[in-house]
Amino acid sequence: MNRAPFLALALALSLLSGCAGALRTSSIGAHATGIALGDVGETIELERHRAQLAAVEGAEYREDADAAVDEVRRAWAPAVSAYDAAREVYNGWIDVLRAAKLAGLEDPVEWARIAARAVRAYGALADALRALGHEVPALPGVVTDLADTIAGEPRAED
Repeated sequence: MNRAPFLALALALSLLSGCAGALRTSSIGAHATGIALGDVGETIELERHRAQLAAVEGAEYREDADAAVDEVRRAWAPAVSAYDAAREVYNGWIDVLRAAKLAGLEDPVEWARIAARAVRAYGALADALRALGHEVPALPGVVTDLADTIAGEPRAED
């Protein structure tokens, strides 16, 4: 089952919610983002592993296999880098949520900024995976437009 539309909806609701319950709604958005990132990470790992196995199986000599695996790693490097960056943004979001919960803070503007960074990081990750030929669901335009507005700059277009 493709969970991306439901996760995008949860993230959008998190972004669109008002002042009341900002910590709770941001936590919902973080949870949806975490699930989506986990799915993407598993997909990257599985597909990269499959490509490496195919590269090794297609090589006649060890040197050829090593070179083929290196080529697969180079090809996947943009997706891995984008995923790592998205995880860093996500981890920062979680850290802020934990600190806010401990401190009893409720700042919806800060939550919106963090969520916007996560949306933009997902966009970079999705673009990198699409460049590798994978189908990655796009977030709804209203979510990305809202993230761009919050961030104060439009996302670079291909």
